Amino acid sequence: MKIIGKIAKIERINIRMIAIAMAATYVIGIGIACFYVNIGQGSSYYIPIGTGMAMIMTAIMQVIMRVVTFSNNFNIAVSMGVTRREFLIGYQIFNLAELVVFTVCFWVLYLMEGLFARLCFPKEPMIENMNVLFQIKVIVPFLLVLCCLEIFVEAVTMRFGAKAWWTLWAFWMAMCLGGPKLLVKGVKGMLPAGVQKLGSLLVAGGPVLWVSCSAVFLVVLLIVSWNIMKKQQVTA
Repeated sequence: MKIIGKIAKIERINIRMIAIAMAATYVIGIGIACFYVNIGQGSSYYIPIGTGMAMIMTAIMQVIMRVVTFSNNFNIAVSMGVTRREFLIGYQIFNLAELVVFTVCFWVLYLMEGLFARLCFPKEPMIENMNVLFQIKVIVPFLLVLCCLEIFVEAVTMRFGAKAWWTLWAFWMAMCLGGPKLLVKGVKGMLPAGVQKLGSLLVAGGPVLWVSCSAVFLVVLLIVSWNIMKKQQVTA
């Protein structure tokens, strides 16, 4: 689809900026990991801080840049004759492809950091707790959910503007301040028996139920996003 190529051309500057930030934070993170091993708390393990920082920085810049530029991309595409349906499909394909590329980059960076740790700190084995993040059964559903969640956030911020920004900011701060833990502690023992039973069923349902719930969640996000974009007027 031509729209995918057009989106790629529009986003090439943002991709370059994200790549530069990823590389810079990766190097800084490796420096911090080396410092921690040599002068830190006497840890006998090398922690892959470089890969972790690169992933976090990329995620932050990805969200900010996508939300900021989405409205402009939408207006340009629609004003050039691209239908909203074509834009949504093309943008999702491009977004998913970009996330896959970033994931491959993270995997390569993780392997490189592991090699660096073995060469420079042979007595301090690297903690390999990130291996689970790159398993197919984990990364595929995660990328699909992330892709649909991203288009939903972009559509909402385009439609509601500052109200959506402040709502997302409040949600982000709540997560950073330990909102989930506080919520669990606050409502523990206060939820109706039916809700508690539903939660127990979800936990005990296993991967099949989780995948099914994720699929429903994706469909809901796409439907809401499509309805927002279908009614959105071109403003430029």
